[in-house]
Amino acid sequence: MHAMLSSLGYARWHMHRRIALLAIASACRGEATAPPANHPTPTAPLALWRTDLHATPIALVGDNLVAWDEDRVGIVEFAAATGRELRFRAIDGLPVAGAPYLWEPVPGGYLARWDDLMSIREDAGALRAAWTIPDTWSGELVIAGDRGWITRDDPSSVSSVSSFGLSDGKPRWTVELPAAQDIRFAGDARTLVLARRLSVPAPSGDDHLHRVLTAFDAETGAVTWSVELPYEPGVFAVGTGGIALTPDDKHLALYDAATGHRIELPLHDRYPRLLVDAGIAYVADLEDDTLSAYRIADGQRLWHTHHRVGHGTTPVVHDRLLVIGTSYGSVLALDRNTGALQWEIGTGMNHATLFVGDTAVVAVPGRLAVPDHLQLGFARPTTAPALEFATIHGRVRSIACLKIRAFEGLRGFQIDVGDQTVELDRNGRFSAQVRAVGVVLVAGAAWFDDNESHRSSVAIPLTGAGVYTTPELEFGLCERG
Repeated sequence: MHAMLSSLGYARWHMHRRIALLAIASACRGEATAPPANHPTPTAPLALWRTDLHATPIALVGDNLVAWDEDRVGIVEFAAATGRELRFRAIDGLPVAGAPYLWEPVPGGYLARWDDLMSIREDAGALRAAWTIPDTWSGELVIAGDRGWITRDDPSSVSSVSSFGLSDGKPRWTVELPAAQDIRFAGDARTLVLARRLSVPAPSGDDHLHRVLTAFDAETGAVTWSVELPYEPGVFAVGTGGIALTPDDKHLALYDAATGHRIELPLHDRYPRLLVDAGIAYVADLEDDTLSAYRIADGQRLWHTHHRVGHGTTPVVHDRLLVIGTSYGSVLALDRNTGALQWEIGTGMNHATLFVGDTAVVAVPGRLAVPDHLQLGFARPTTAPALEFATIHGRVRSIACLKIRAFEGLRGFQIDVGDQTVELDRNGRFSAQVRAVGVVLVAGAAWFDDNESHRSSVAIPLTGAGVYTTPELEFGLCERG
């Protein structure tokens, strides 16, 4: 979290942190009453698992969630669909301690990264440390075929891109670059694309930070094109096939990896969620609640759909799915080729990270959450689960520092019930009807300094009851002193 957040930005971050904790802690406290006749009971509730794994998640590999167990000092694997522990393995000859930042399967084992990039070989189920490439803790990694490519960024000296063999870690080529910061790197066996931030004089002649976009031939390291941007983009994404960025609050710029050809398209969100993969730019426009896909080579919009995601996660692609965590407490999956909705599952928490695997999805709250190992997961549905038509109602007891005339009470203050936004009446009561599956998050955009003593959100598991009553909630709109 950047230190220069505005007070409003900090308030939102603080609120999101509390929602991630309180929603899960409250998931079993919603009070259900008998459903009225017009609320048909759906099929059995969707199975979600929530648990403290006592380990730090690293990656989803196949059907398993891979995590680092600090107490036992090694790798522990869980069934991603159920959260059940499967096996623990120490790493023989490991010269470092602490959780790795990366765990990527490669032929014969894995690539893992602590401060160094390390080969972890797998022999008859046992793990052992093999070769090492030092000083790569801040580098970005690309793997394709039998080779890897990694960046190094040292703001005080030089940056570099290196190619190496996966079998032995030996370098194939290295290209040194001017010192840079915040390097983003992606590519495939043909073309690598790199975005880095420089603090040397920009093309405009001033000393402002600016971006340089560069593409390399993956086989030889030769630079195929390079572009200097005289500004820092609002957001950008680097992926296989190109780069997408927002140069201002009116446009989306696409750069083709093979040619560097730039296309500008209209977009009225300077800070969308962006993902580039296989030559497609996926854009979650947070201003108009749309999700879109654009072909980077020619800018053609392949699909476009409306859906509320709020300030959700960066999208993730896996197989045919595009998956995004919304800030309304759900995980949304679309067909990446058509944009058609495949399913939306309520988890009752805001997600900082999503792991999407072959058969399951695991959601991880922010690192500042307490306890910081609390996880949630579910099996990926093969068909869209049956939705429950539910009424959720409750009361907000108080809103500290809400500046309104006394006779208005709490009327007009808004609260989110899933992706529905409803207003309170003057007594703080609310009611909303939703069609959902899993867990519905009820939360308002407000926070307290002493959050531990107030309930400002609640997660309601949908069980088929039809009507649900939340515990009383409290919010605070006080400025930080």
